[in-house]
Amino acid sequence: MEKAKKITFGIVLGGFLLALVLGTIFDLQISKALADITWGQYYTTNFYAIAGEVVGEMVLYLLLVCSLSILINYFARRNTSKKWYYYLIIVILAILSIGVGIFGVSKFLNYLADFSVAGVEGFIKSTIGKVVILLLSCATTLVACLLFAKCKDESLKQLAVWAIVMILIAIASNLVVQVYKRIACRTRYRAMVYEDMENFDYYTPWYVINTQKFSSTAPFASEFFKSFPSGHACAGASVFSLVLLPHCFEKTNTTKWKSIFLATAITWTTLVCFSRIVAGAHYFTDVLIGSFVTIFFTYLAKWVLIDKHIPQKWVDKV
Repeated sequence: MEKAKKITFGIVLGGFLLALVLGTIFDLQISKALADITWGQYYTTNFYAIAGEVVGEMVLYLLLVCSLSILINYFARRNTSKKWYYYLIIVILAILSIGVGIFGVSKFLNYLADFSVAGVEGFIKSTIGKVVILLLSCATTLVACLLFAKCKDESLKQLAVWAIVMILIAIASNLVVQVYKRIACRTRYRAMVYEDMENFDYYTPWYVINTQKFSSTAPFASEFFKSFPSGHACAGASVFSLVLLPHCFEKTNTTKWKSIFLATAITWTTLVCFSRIVAGAHYFTDVLIGSFVTIFFTYLAKWVLIDKHIPQKWVDKV
């Protein structure tokens, strides 16, 4: 079994390195071939690319709300002695969950506004729009809490372990991507298309920190130099945290369930990554590295969760 794991790891690592080399060589050519965007425009009209931009990140916020709702139920059920600090933890978790919901719903609506969906921009800025966003976020947390409230004690305990790991994966991966995005300052493909730079003079390889920026009066100019790594790919790849779920339960710890979750994660992440290239928002290496960061932290967490049982020890102490 260990030999099979090593062989699989070697194949996956080799495939990743090969993709990285090919992407490094042909990054710009891939975008030229796949990006569906008109010269002088920043946003694509390709439906698939628009869908990827609007909903690609949403899986991250949904998983975070579910994770926080699981922990709310866990601490509520553990609070048999009615201790005040348990109530405090539950309130903090609920506020965080609603906050994640507000952020996710707001981003979803802002993406729709970017693509000039009628009435969305005005709705976001209106008082009733803000109230609706808040109520929708509260409702999402409430539904998630009610859903996980039906879990048995042992199942909820195992889900709490998964929830802790999922939150840590999300924090670590997005922190790395968002911080380095602002260091790399790589120029987006569609930024050069928008400015009619047919020679793509401001294109830089992924491993080069861009120190040459051009000025623009475009309202979205602040996004021009945030190409590498891809935040959408990083967020979309958070679905890989579901790969850890089968290991938490004896009934699902089978090849069948592991394959189902892995296939789902690969399919969703691939669709999101490909959509970002079609949109002209990212190059191949942007989405490759962006998704890799999340997948790396996920499998690092898998080693901690399964081999070291560290999150289990945390839960047992509560």
